Parts: sequence; C-alpha cells; structure tokens
Amino acid sequence: MRLVVPQGWHKTDVDSDDWSVEGWKQKWHADPADPEAGVLLVNGQYGEHGAGMAVSRLVSDTYFGAFPGFIPDGQDWIEPDVEDGPRIRLVEFNYENETNGKGKGVIWAIEDADFNTGVVMVRGSEIDADLITEIQDSIEFIDNS
Repeated sequence: MRLVVPQGWHKTDVDSDDWSVEGWKQKWHADPADPEAGVLLVNGQYGEHGAGMAVSRLVSDTYFGAFPGFIPDGQDWIEPDVEDGPRIRLVEFNYENETNGKGKGVIWAIEDADFNTGVVMVRGSEIDADLITEIQDSIEFIDNS
C-alpha cells in the first residue's frame, strides 16, 4: 500500500497502545509532543477477507474501549475507477479525546479483486476535510505477491 503522508508529519514507532486488536505496521504523528493532534496508522496487509469485514472488525474494536465516545458518522463504498481495481470502504467517525474533549477520524479499508485488504486510519483533534481528502486521494493498493 502507498499513500502520501501529510507534510510535516513524523514517523514514530507503533506501540501496544495503538488502537486495534489487529495491530498496525506504520505510524505517523502530526506533532509527537501532542499525540491527540493527529495520528496516521497503516496496515497494508490486513488479511484476505475484504474491506467490509475489515471495517466491521475495526469498528467493533471501538466498542471495547479503543475510543471512548466513538460515534460513526457515515459509511460509504468508493468504487474502482477501472475494472477489477481496488474498492474502498470508508467510515467517518467522531470520538472523545484527552486534549480538548473531541476528535474526528476516518478509516479506509481497501480491497483488491481477490479480497486482499489493507487499512488506513487517521484521527485527531486537528483533522480537517482537506487533510482527509489529501490522504484519501493518495491511497494506492499495491499487489505485494
């Protein structure tokens, strides 16, 4: 999986506190001194069950304490531009955070024609629509086989 990391964001270590029982492979912070400003997490090899199942698993994590006050704010499918191209399941959400009491985020689960799946999530108190669009428009699912 490839995507454009927002300019000025810092690559950091993935740790056990990062949300999801499945784990993440890569992580970036908007401001390492303020973890709630923005976090980008990526797992380019999330499994072979498709984007719908990936989103179900990730969203269910939130109900077990990953994000207090998690409220989904819409789900959608983004269909491929080309036949057999990757499909994306998108979930927007809001949650409570420790900085200012609120945060927002987006989960993208990307599947290829064989249901190989990767996931990307961005969340934070300083996430805006332009940043979400920048990340979403840059996501490419690459066959690693």
